[in-house]
Amino acid sequence: MASSKAERQLQEAKSAIRHGELERARVILAQLVKTDRSNPEVWLWLSSVVDTKKERKACLEQVLKYDPAHETAQR
Repeated sequence: MASSKAERQLQEAKSAIRHGELERARVILAQLVKTDRSNPEVWLWLSSVVDTKKERKACLEQVLKYDPAHETAQR
């Protein structure tokens, strides 16, 4: 991850997900994707909070674009 700020934001998004605050997590992750489009971890977490299967698939395709061997995304 590019910066400690981005790392803190990712941790905040993960915490929001664990607490069921999916909309909050979605907003944070969407911001992170805008600043660091090539981070497969951010795309993977975003895939867990989007609304549709189509969006989930698009996120997972981005994971595989930047990390073709990512086992979770391959499944």
